[in-house]
Amino acid sequence: MACAFAGLSFASVALLIFGWFHPVTVIPIAILLTALLAWTWGDWAPVPAERADPRWFWALAAVIALASVGVNAAWANEHTTLNRDPGTYFNAALVLRDHGAPTFHPVWGGYAGEPDLDQAGPGLLKVSEGRYGFQGLHLLPALGAAAGWAGGDNVLARVPAILGGLFLLFLMGFARRLVGPVWALVAGASFALLVPFAYGGRDFLSEMVLGPALFAALWLLADALDGRPERRAILPGALLGAGAMARIDSPLALIGFLAFLGLWLTSHRHRWRTGLAVLGPMLLGVALAGADGWINAKSYFIDHESELLGQAALLGALGVVMVAWWVVDRRWSERVAAWWPRYRWRAATASAVLVIALMLFGLFLRPHLQDVHAVARATLIEGYQQVEGLPIDGTSSYDQDSVRWLTWYLGPVAFAAAVAGGAWLLHRTVRGVARRPELLAMSVLAPPLALYLYRPSIYPDHPWATRRFLPVVFPMLLVLACWCAARLWERRAPARAVLRVAAVLLAAGTLIFPAAVLAPIWQFRVFTDRLGQVRQVCDVLPPKAAVIVVADPFEVNTRVLATVCDVPAATATNDDGIPTRQTLDEVAAAWRRHGRELWLVGLRQGVLQGLGVKDPVEFQRTETHALASSLKHRPNKLLTQTISMDVGRY
Repeated sequence: MACAFAGLSFASVALLIFGWFHPVTVIPIAILLTALLAWTWGDWAPVPAERADPRWFWALAAVIALASVGVNAAWANEHTTLNRDPGTYFNAALVLRDHGAPTFHPVWGGYAGEPDLDQAGPGLLKVSEGRYGFQGLHLLPALGAAAGWAGGDNVLARVPAILGGLFLLFLMGFARRLVGPVWALVAGASFALLVPFAYGGRDFLSEMVLGPALFAALWLLADALDGRPERRAILPGALLGAGAMARIDSPLALIGFLAFLGLWLTSHRHRWRTGLAVLGPMLLGVALAGADGWINAKSYFIDHESELLGQAALLGALGVVMVAWWVVDRRWSERVAAWWPRYRWRAATASAVLVIALMLFGLFLRPHLQDVHAVARATLIEGYQQVEGLPIDGTSSYDQDSVRWLTWYLGPVAFAAAVAGGAWLLHRTVRGVARRPELLAMSVLAPPLALYLYRPSIYPDHPWATRRFLPVVFPMLLVLACWCAARLWERRAPARAVLRVAAVLLAAGTLIFPAAVLAPIWQFRVFTDRLGQVRQVCDVLPPKAAVIVVADPFEVNTRVLATVCDVPAATATNDDGIPTRQTLDEVAAAWRRHGRELWLVGLRQGVLQGLGVKDPVEFQRTETHALASSLKHRPNKLLTQTISMDVGRY
């Protein structure tokens, strides 16, 4: 599965960059790359019994993953509106599937010269003259489009659920190396029950690509560094490259890998070929990600220039430090080795205490000492503040609550165990007695945990804000909680029975709290069968129609109508989204000269009759499981919402 995931990722992004994303090109190249990666892994000899995973472990892991896929697929979103990133990714997947590139050419025709009509919308960017694209990187849309070839809209919409199943399997595979089979299953099951994971598994979030890539790389890298041949390290490097193609902030997750690899190479200088085997495909993935963003979303990259330069500076500084450490005279290493044992226990204890103190500060003091604000005002946040009765300030980022956010979903038991486990493991790391999987866990967790607890840089409504912690922080904290429980269980002490009871209670708390949080809202989703509603509208439209979307002032529905119905579509951009009759008359006349009829799609009941449309056809969807977002507490209730789409000829 890891080989196929990496192979499909590289084939898809490489081909969509050139506009060659079609089944006849993607599928054979993906199969070829999968076979090559499987060959590089190479050693298919039976694993010795003492090192083999128990069969019951993978059987139960598969049950957990399949159960998660089944539930999240049953309640998957069809996020057709461009109101947030998942809508952008979903629409990009539809365009990619049908046109072979993540860009489109608006058809102006009768819309030309009308200042109050637009064919763009949120998340859409002008790539070149007459060509528009979708913001962000395009690996997730590519995976969705490929699934759409195989199973149509139903499978396309459920790609996040499938990725979630892979995420769980790879997470439990890595946790098995760290905490053993039983505790790895506890970590996987508790992660599957987290509301943020369910949210990611039901909507088009790019974190659901980054997470599986990182944990598959963690799992396999721990084994690849053990033996020969060096080519075995190519597969984890390719998975890191796939992760780099998922999001523009992926380098934050790669920094920990690079730091670990650099330190490992300083003590294994003869294994430099293994280092190149990891770095080669990873850097290829970074290069493809850069090419994808620059070619298909250049203005998005420019808008995030400071963020990208900051990540590049971090990677560059890390590289300089590693090279300096590599070339330092061995005499300095010997001097450090001579005096470090006298101080390492005190340094390890100070480090562990510092971690606990910082987490306690973030949980209990920071929310009262800080009131963090973003640079720009967000009307979206003002709307949530009004609903919750909070002071109206659209610049509030609520970053000061970031540690509390973790406790909302993990619960007090898992959070406390994770902090204790992290401090304990850091103590072992500083003392120099941590095992390789433990070092990998600490290296990968530290950068995103530190940065996103300090400044998440995201809209603070929940569960949206939990995206920052989804691919690394939440799963790794649960692994640390289980690591703490496993150490208590294994510890040989006079009170061993008491410690084992404590370990069982930690495991129970780690499972029960997320389940209790999810239970009242487990059927949540936002958009049910929206593609079905759009296709009903398409069935009414004649082949030679041209559409104006009415009462959609934020322009969030135009793109899906144009893509699915395969007709020109524009949105009225007046303050209320309703064009004047004069504008409609002029556009209708212009489209008649192009051989098309003007049709209107209204997103509010009765709006088309006010524009002179007789007997419009009405389509309604009533959502009874829409999750209510919140700012100052975790989401805990479902709402009912009605979505209308009326269509008629002007």
